[in-house]
Amino acid sequence: MNIWVVNHYAVPPGQSGGTRHWVLGQHLRKAGHSVAIIAGNVNYHERASADADTDYRARLQEHGGIKFLWLNVPEYKGSLLRVLSMIVFALRTIFGRASGYLPRPDVIIGSTPHPFAAFAALVLARRFKAKFVLEVRDIWPESLVELGGYSWFHPFIVLLDQLEKLLARKADRIICLLPKAHDDLIRKGSHRDKITWIPNGVDLSLFTSPEPKKRDGDFIVMYAGAHGVANGLDVVLDAAALLQDRGCGGVTFVLVGNGTQKERLKANAAKRALANVVFKDSVPKNAIPAVLAAADACFMHLRDLPVFRWGVSPNKLFDYMGAARPVIFAVNTSVNPVENANAGLTIPPENPEALADAVMELAGCSDEERARMGAAGRAYVISEHGAEVLGERLSTLLADL
Repeated sequence: MNIWVVNHYAVPPGQSGGTRHWVLGQHLRKAGHSVAIIAGNVNYHERASADADTDYRARLQEHGGIKFLWLNVPEYKGSLLRVLSMIVFALRTIFGRASGYLPRPDVIIGSTPHPFAAFAALVLARRFKAKFVLEVRDIWPESLVELGGYSWFHPFIVLLDQLEKLLARKADRIICLLPKAHDDLIRKGSHRDKITWIPNGVDLSLFTSPEPKKRDGDFIVMYAGAHGVANGLDVVLDAAALLQDRGCGGVTFVLVGNGTQKERLKANAAKRALANVVFKDSVPKNAIPAVLAAADACFMHLRDLPVFRWGVSPNKLFDYMGAARPVIFAVNTSVNPVENANAGLTIPPENPEALADAVMELAGCSDEERARMGAAGRAYVISEHGAEVLGERLSTLLADL
């Protein structure tokens, strides 16, 4: 079976960002399928092209047996240019003659880091008489309304809402990353028996045998992921200030990654003279295990917003657990993997006092107790979020089309 995946922000392991489709593609290759990913050449986290040479419309590369068709899209900063990049990607997907680079598809998976990409996948599926599988990553346009403060009556929001309903109705099957989003998809026109939950997971080939961390010097609390509006990382600075004011030395927060809020956060930390906060640039996915090995504990946070009631599926969380590190989980959501696995502490989001207290509680645990939490988290993701488990679920879905 020839499978195309349309995901504007997909990347191979050598870049920073989400490698979900490359990892799942490896499982599909073992099952005898051919997998190609159509993506934009501008890295979502870096806001810049990974290529020094961008004088092309489309470029075909292969990474570990998975074909990547890179479409040239505008680099961007700010909301308007980001929307332009989305639209350019969708148009170039539709009109870019992908069939000149890739074998004719039997199935096209349209992923929704934004709905325009999935709409382009639907158009291609109809053109090639292929099955169309919709992959729902975020709840659109609710995410934009709650994070961006847009009105439901804004023309762009109305457009996105209608587009999501069209995609839900027309999809032959739907992959949902969020554990409780079925009701929203049914409201938009899908049927429950079309929906399969395949969350994000961890590539355990990167985390082969992580060593338990023995505290040596400062207690390192690490966040590794996007520094965006939804992540609400001001809470880290506020907690760091509380610990500094309390005279609680020996704790350092390390924030790894990039995003729209990073420069503001760095300036704020410098203004407040927070000596216990360190910022580091993002790293390629295949370098994440070495980075997380330096952590004594990891931090997962999202702002306290109703949109997360459908559940969350953050790559960073499963990487933390795959690295066998205890996790401080601060997300108001219906499904809590850290609590389910007994792999750390759960606190309310946007609560610096709770974060400061949780850090000191974990710092006060023995190395053995933290190792027990980390091992429990790793066992959980191996059974529930390992790439082989998720890949088998995807293979079953495709076989039933």
